Amino acid sequence: MTLNFTILTSNLNMKNLLYIIISFLICFVAIYLDSPSYTSSNNSNDFSIENTMAHIDVMAQENHFMGTEENRKVRDYILSEFQKLNIQAEIFDGYTSSNWRNRFLKMAKTENIIATIKGNGNGKAVLIAGHYDSVLSAPGAADDVHAVACILESARLLKNMQHKNDIIFLITDGEEMGLLGAKAFTEMEDLSNIGLVLNYEARGNSGSSISFEWSEGNAWLVQQVKKAGINPIANSMSYEIYNRLPNDTDFTYFKKAGLSGINHAFIDGFSYYHNPVDNPETINKKSVKHTGENMYHLVKHFANIDITNTVSHNASFFNFLTGIISYPSSMDIFFLIFTLLLVVVCVVFAMRAETSIKSISIAFSYIILLLVLCIGSMIFLSSVLPKLYPQYNVFYSGQFYNHKWYLLTSVSTAIIFTWFITNYFNFKNKANAFKSAAIFVLSIFAIAMYMFLPTATYFMSFPIMALAFIYILNGSAFIKNKNILDGITFLLLIVPLIIWTPIIQNIFLAFSIKMLANPAVLTSFTCLATFIAFESIWTKNKSMLYIGLFGFFFSLIVAHLTSKPTEEKPLPSSVFYHYNLNDQTAHWATNQNDINIGNRDLLKGAKIKTLKLPRTESIIAVENKLSPSVSCKYIISDSTQNSVLSVQYDQEAYLTNVYFENTQNLKWAKINGKTAFENRTDDIGFYITLFGMTQDSLNLEISKIDSTQSQTVTINNEFMVLPQKDIIPKTARRVDGYTSLVKEVRM
Repeated sequence: MTLNFTILTSNLNMKNLLYIIISFLICFVAIYLDSPSYTSSNNSNDFSIENTMAHIDVMAQENHFMGTEENRKVRDYILSEFQKLNIQAEIFDGYTSSNWRNRFLKMAKTENIIATIKGNGNGKAVLIAGHYDSVLSAPGAADDVHAVACILESARLLKNMQHKNDIIFLITDGEEMGLLGAKAFTEMEDLSNIGLVLNYEARGNSGSSISFEWSEGNAWLVQQVKKAGINPIANSMSYEIYNRLPNDTDFTYFKKAGLSGINHAFIDGFSYYHNPVDNPETINKKSVKHTGENMYHLVKHFANIDITNTVSHNASFFNFLTGIISYPSSMDIFFLIFTLLLVVVCVVFAMRAETSIKSISIAFSYIILLLVLCIGSMIFLSSVLPKLYPQYNVFYSGQFYNHKWYLLTSVSTAIIFTWFITNYFNFKNKANAFKSAAIFVLSIFAIAMYMFLPTATYFMSFPIMALAFIYILNGSAFIKNKNILDGITFLLLIVPLIIWTPIIQNIFLAFSIKMLANPAVLTSFTCLATFIAFESIWTKNKSMLYIGLFGFFFSLIVAHLTSKPTEEKPLPSSVFYHYNLNDQTAHWATNQNDINIGNRDLLKGAKIKTLKLPRTESIIAVENKLSPSVSCKYIISDSTQNSVLSVQYDQEAYLTNVYFENTQNLKWAKINGKTAFENRTDDIGFYITLFGMTQDSLNLEISKIDSTQSQTVTINNEFMVLPQKDIIPKTARRVDGYTSLVKEVRM
């Protein structure tokens, strides 16, 4: 009898182990299918990653901020490549401005590149867009040189093909400084011939190219992507979430102009975003290949179909296994109703199994406790990590190079808490109550999803349907063969695991360690799903507990061991030289919130100081005795009512700031012949930043109401040079390193 019991227990443990392995295998498959694939081809008729990387190698050698010589080199390279392909290309000079709350004005001269392959029909054109400028701190191999390189490679393949529609390649300037090129293009160009826009971006250096933003009425577009895309990654959850974020790309202005289209980007490798090591060596070739292949095939597809009317209804859509499932979003209410009916059936089944409402209510409270524990612990961890590792604060959202280990920490935490909650409750032998309560809790999230992210309702409704069927089948005697029942259960379990697992990763990539609670909550959903399917993997042994504990401690240990910057993974560090021409004081200063390994040598003894930048601001700085290595000449001339300030530089300025303490006495102001403002009579400060307009000189002209009164203006010019050799360790990289000259003048 003892022997038989031992064999039975052993078989049960082996079966549970098999259940665990298969469940994890499904999750890994889901992540793999959501990842880019890489294949190299020597066929000249196929998209070539080799050609594309060759373009990236040239264009991403140096940081190329708009309006600089380095940016003009990239511009000229792009033009020369189009010329080699015999594709007509031109520079579109645009002027634009952007006013924020009538206190801050951006003015810019942009140099967009427009190239066109003519179609043989008279339909509307398809426009493919990416930007060629980089931030001041990075070469921009991913953001956004990779898109430009993919455009050039796509153009090579498309140039000799027959197309019905024109193909317009728009490579914008000034995206990093406020979408300035796209704004100028949409304001100054005739857009009536454009039927569709495909925009390409990056917020990292790896991962799949995700179709994350869509124009309204996207159902028709989704169907076309299903037809023409190469392993397209798209879901309406990203569409819903992005619509609610304050983020913008060039695509923002295309949408505002009424153009329909799709915005694409990869978001993994966020540590490299606007990082000095966003270079050709670090960018992921698989991601470039995935972007380029999809770009090429989508452009070829849209160039040969009618895109006069691309707007239909909105769709709900998501990746499932190797394809995209889509349907009209109007059907979501019916799926939700059907889901809720199944939840009611589950509760009825539980009560027929002698499960009381009281026990279901208690189980409900335990599941809420599970979610509270996941959220609370991860909020605590999110708040503690930047204090323990201050270097994380230098990166966007705290995404240091090791940040993915904290995803494992979050996932493991959810597994640990799920094991304790399910085991404690199961001691009362009320698994049915727990399962039905779990389905009920998930249904509440489904209702919330429909209310706040309507086209993403699928994210909860379809998994809940599958789990409800699992619960009903396992609670009835409809299928008596245990092996067949287990097989059907696993098939149904695929639905929640395939839908939820990639989103756990993508939500983490989007928000990182600042919102570790998100992946923890979603992981708890998958844990509840596996409990509903195979409760024994949670209650009959401690395997899941050990897996959770191992993942938790292993991830934290590895994260700690990899938490220091290295030469290959350096710390972006800020320091600049500031010189006030009025009082002749010089300072080293930083745009970051603290002193770190990259700037501490220059900032010894630094403290919070008040400097004119050109507005008076508080910043970490320390005085020095160095003289600037660049100079400016200021010439003021007056007429009856107008005053003109001419500033001449001996070296190219990449950026200029102009600050008026007040504008009460001004009719208007012009900068390099362009009107900055008119009829301002405010006694508050007005700040103007100029991009691409003042490389070698600045002419400021003002017209006064009362010519006898003087006007105070502060001019700040920034130059890509320091007055001495930069001091920086190998484990850091400079993100700015410029000279800032400021002068207050009275006109």
